[in-house]
Amino acid sequence: MAEKSSTPTVQELADLPENEFLELCRDVDRMESQHAFKEAGIDALGALANGALSVGFMVSGALLGAVPNAVLAGVSVWRGIQALGEGIRKASQSSSADTILQLRYAPGTVVKEAEPAGRVASAITPALRM
Repeated sequence: MAEKSSTPTVQELADLPENEFLELCRDVDRMESQHAFKEAGIDALGALANGALSVGFMVSGALLGAVPNAVLAGVSVWRGIQALGEGIRKASQSSSADTILQLRYAPGTVVKEAEPAGRVASAITPALRM
């Protein structure tokens, strides 16, 4: 008996209706966003622990132990910032897919093609005249 793999094939993805594909994209981006935020939290804890160890070594006068822990704390901070940025990016992609689903597939909603906005003049900064 052949087991079906948990990841869909390219053909299965191509055969999905558009709304199901958007739901899949939204859900995957949401899960990846949650993972990235958790990873950022773990990196923050690592930076805190290595920073505390570095301070402890500095207080005790062991410079040889303080420097590597300070470097590890810096790397953890950098990785945390990267993971936080990735989480924000994935959350915005999930939100985009959710908005498209709501606009396009909500019952009773009619979406027509919009005209381009063209130049927009505001009261604060009037449009330039040539």
